[in-house]
Amino acid sequence: MLVRMAYTFAIAIAAPLVLAWKSLHDGAFRATVPERLGRLPADLPRGGIWIHAASVGEVRAAQRIAARLSGPLVISTMTPTGLALARTLFPKAG
Repeated sequence: MLVRMAYTFAIAIAAPLVLAWKSLHDGAFRATVPERLGRLPADLPRGGIWIHAASVGEVRAAQRIAARLSGPLVISTMTPTGLALARTLFPKAG
């Protein structure tokens, strides 16, 4: 139990530090920080649907779902590579 508590504490301390360090050194990564923290996009249209994909694979999977949805669509991702793919696959999404 003590090992688990120490591990949980280490992750709680390390995760924000890694996020901050990577954000300072990578502008593309920095652009996705609010989405990583679960913030809704400010420009989410009324009645819009927000799809959050963690990776390139999830962006590809979301393509099938999004094709069946109606209404405004907002796509967010965890990675700059996923974001680039989402912008290609969903050019009309916010």
